[in-house]
Amino acid sequence: MENLLRQACHDPLAFNFESWKNQYENILEQGYAENPFRYPKRVKGKRGRIAKPPVINLLDRFKKHSQSVLRFIQNQVVPFTNNQAERDIRMVKVQQKISGTFRSWKGAEIFARNRSYISTAIKQNTGVFNALNFALKGEPLFV
Repeated sequence: MENLLRQACHDPLAFNFESWKNQYENILEQGYAENPFRYPKRVKGKRGRIAKPPVINLLDRFKKHSQSVLRFIQNQVVPFTNNQAERDIRMVKVQQKISGTFRSWKGAEIFARNRSYISTAIKQNTGVFNALNFALKGEPLFV
């Protein structure tokens, strides 16, 4: 599965979507075949749900969310990973770690607004320095 997803990430147009989907489903079938699971008999007096092995949980999750996992192949706007969102949050966490916390709610809002503006400048391939320069002149590039 890892190899298939890496290949799809690097060259999503190598195959049509149906071909990618068929390969994905074949790997899932192979995974279920290599890891057969049957619910054990219920033990009298034991309550709760019977746990499944982690490999079955992973396969079930891949199967249940297959549309979401493969969406980046169909729609080129959808990123392969959520790394950008994690990077956007990282600066807030670093700021909190360094200073312990924000001193006021207003300070946190100002920090978030500034980071958002800088992040938008980076995503729009606009120089951060130029974007901040325009913003300080009262002519922000992004509203």
